[in-house]
Amino acid sequence: MSEEMNETFADPFAGDVDSAQIDPESALDAGGASRAIAVFSGAKPALYWSSLPAGNRKLEMFAYRAMQSPTAPLDQMIGQPIQVMHVIFKGVEINESSHTDLVTGEIVKDKKSAIRIILIDGQGNSYNCTSIGVKNELERLFQAFGPAPWTPPLTLIPRKTRVDSGNLLTLELAE
Repeated sequence: MSEEMNETFADPFAGDVDSAQIDPESALDAGGASRAIAVFSGAKPALYWSSLPAGNRKLEMFAYRAMQSPTAPLDQMIGQPIQVMHVIFKGVEINESSHTDLVTGEIVKDKKSAIRIILIDGQGNSYNCTSIGVKNELERLFQAFGPAPWTPPLTLIPRKTRVDSGNLLTLELAE
């Protein structure tokens, strides 16, 4: 991260790596922007993307824990502002429906590919979801502000929107 960014807002993860590892230009050169866009398009090679700097065991452990045991599901934060600095995308398969195999009689679970999204604030809290609405909003935010990390953080407010098929979890950018 550049010296100017550190003066306006300190990234709590920045002290864990040397500054060359978290320079925004270095992150983009290492595939940050292109990998993030590939995640949004559902490209198979991009099964994981993180805005946290790579190459540091402490941050790798933090990312692992954020994926395994987030602070809260994002849908429990409806209407509450979150100061988002970092984002993790992880390809997952989720059960869509099930049917009975007519030949074997087994119940077969139909799976679909999805993207688990983990939002991380400046205090290290993490919030996860697999919402297409959140994915679409993050894609727009990446286009407008560049890929995370965001310093200063973006204030995002989770919202539920009614759609034909039920409720859709989305994000609103606070002013």
